[in-house]
Amino acid sequence: TVTEYDEMCQEYSRISKVVPLAYSPCKITLLAFLNIITAFIISLFIVWFPNLKLAFIYSHVPLSKATFVAIYGTDGAMYIIPLEKRNLPNISESFLFTEYSSNIPRTQVLIFFTFKLFKYLYNPSLDVFIALKTEISTTYNKVHRLCTQGLTPQEIDYQRTIHGLCDLQIDVSSFWKLLLLEFTDPFYIFQVFSVILWMFNNYQVYASLIIVTTVISLLVSTYETRENLLSIQEMAKYSCDVNVYRVDKDGKRTITQMQSTELVPGDLFEIQQE
Repeated sequence: TVTEYDEMCQEYSRISKVVPLAYSPCKITLLAFLNIITAFIISLFIVWFPNLKLAFIYSHVPLSKATFVAIYGTDGAMYIIPLEKRNLPNISESFLFTEYSSNIPRTQVLIFFTFKLFKYLYNPSLDVFIALKTEISTTYNKVHRLCTQGLTPQEIDYQRTIHGLCDLQIDVSSFWKLLLLEFTDPFYIFQVFSVILWMFNNYQVYASLIIVTTVISLLVSTYETRENLLSIQEMAKYSCDVNVYRVDKDGKRTITQMQSTELVPGDLFEIQQE
């Protein structure tokens, strides 16, 4: 279960239950056999009804062996998303622990997943997931003095492992993957059966016209969908040059110019003036 949420998390984005999953070789083998004898119709039902993935692809396993989690949301939907497991460097003496109030479990291996833009960490002592929360619990002057030295490579690795890239990432599938997903729409499946019916009734010309118009419609629809996603991805991207205070491997303080997407929480930086 999830026992702690971010204060910005709305009710419809909350979680009722978390189920750890992993691929099941036996189920996948059975699915492949059923696809052969049903001409892949069983796969269409899995696309239309995602809950069937639990019966034909995944198995419920202990969290230590899981690679995915099934999220049952308060919105009534079920989502299957990757479960991440990362080794964390030892920074027990860092000000990231002494000056920040964080609920990150003190474990060597951090287990977490991201759901609807919120990150949830596994707390092994309570056997629950909690939303990532970090607050500064000291004065501005003290944080400024401590951060002026810059983060060490271990601190940077630690923060990037937990928080990820400093950018809004929107994944866009390839044209062929989107084309396949578009083809699984019930309308196009109906068109396939219509073509077969007209072919068997000696309406080859009419069936050919259906094929041509359907293929054109499918290609145009997929192209427009991908272009819209790429446009949103481009609008979401933003970066600028910044000067960042960091500590190198030899323990020396440096000022490095980099893109803002490489920043991590705790960095002290200067925005470049144009």
